[in-house]
Amino acid sequence: MLKLIFWPVLVPSFLFAAGFGAVVPIQILAAIRLGASPELASLLVAASGVLALFCTVPVGATIDRVGDKRAMTLATLSAAGALTLSLQSPWLCPWLGHCGSTFSLIWPESLPL
Repeated sequence: MLKLIFWPVLVPSFLFAAGFGAVVPIQILAAIRLGASPELASLLVAASGVLALFCTVPVGATIDRVGDKRAMTLATLSAAGALTLSLQSPWLCPWLGHCGSTFSLIWPESLPL
């Protein structure tokens, strides 16, 4: 079973998580450079973790309703869109980058174990 989901599920999920972990310090520095206080910039990162706690149950219900594959496709497209938009508008980077973390909640929830 693990061989079946290794390349299509686990590798992209790992790469996205590693990439997001690398982007978090950049988001904090970008927010500070745009005029946010260090406390507010740190609050952005903390809000991402709190959002993950509150969104887990609704995300699981949505995955059950629409199916694993469709949910993962929607999450991937939404995260890619939010991250692309943040590249086009640097002032949105600290805010839209956290959308990527919200969409990444769907990947571990929808693993077919």
